[in-house]
Amino acid sequence: MASEMVRPGALDRGQRLDRFEIRRRLGSGGSGHVYLAWDPLMGREVALKTCDTDDPPVRERFAREARLAGGLDHPNIVRIFDFRDDETPWFLVQEFLDGEDLSQCVARRSPMPLEGKLRLLEETAAALAFAHEHGVVHRDIKPANIRVLSDGRIKILDFGIARSLDGGPSTTRPGTTIGSLGYMPPEQIEGGPVDPRSDLFAMGVVAYELIAGHRPFDGGSIGELFLRIVHDDPEPLTSFLPSVPDALDALVLQCLAKEPAQRPASAGDVRDRLESIRKTVDLIHS
Repeated sequence: MASEMVRPGALDRGQRLDRFEIRRRLGSGGSGHVYLAWDPLMGREVALKTCDTDDPPVRERFAREARLAGGLDHPNIVRIFDFRDDETPWFLVQEFLDGEDLSQCVARRSPMPLEGKLRLLEETAAALAFAHEHGVVHRDIKPANIRVLSDGRIKILDFGIARSLDGGPSTTRPGTTIGSLGYMPPEQIEGGPVDPRSDLFAMGVVAYELIAGHRPFDGGSIGELFLRIVHDDPEPLTSFLPSVPDALDALVLQCLAKEPAQRPASAGDVRDRLESIRKTVDLIHS
């Protein structure tokens, strides 16, 4: 029997959204869902991400994600195959990724040698360097948006609040701060201008958390957390993990500098320094 065409708000196994046959739901968010689906034309599994709201700013962010991420072809960035705004609900089609989010690895405290952590961070920096070179700031780098594949590679996900450096219009309501608690740089918290160095701060938080098992800033409330991010210096990694190379500690702390101008010059610089540190660690352990 032919698959039933999808009804708005009822995406179940066996139903279709355009030509894509729904297999199962992978996750849900505030404005939609992500489904594993089958693309009969290309003969492959894909991930369908839907936008189930009529809210104009949310829809515009959804379309922006499709446009910005869809223009980035890099082995460490999720591939966007298609975007449809002539269907109900709106949806984008992206590659289906195996593995798990880095947030799950961190929460589970999965054992990983330092070389593996450095390689993961190096690939993250490489992806950011490519995005920045093509005029895109992610603005929401965090473990939940970094997918660790079964072969050990990573893919950066979710460009939903990304910004183009071409000066395009903002979809953020005036007076609103968007991003993920604990990973936003001071300038993003304070509503100031965001540029590629803002992604480097967030990557510094990810690196610190991956290496230490906890974030560099914490607080009992959102206000206290934000105050610590804006005003407090993080404790050096070597103060409680003496085995961490000094060069790595210095790089992570530089990424976490309060002033963007004091952070590394670029994600490419971070990638190159991580590669150098990793090769040194490989030599020591070989």
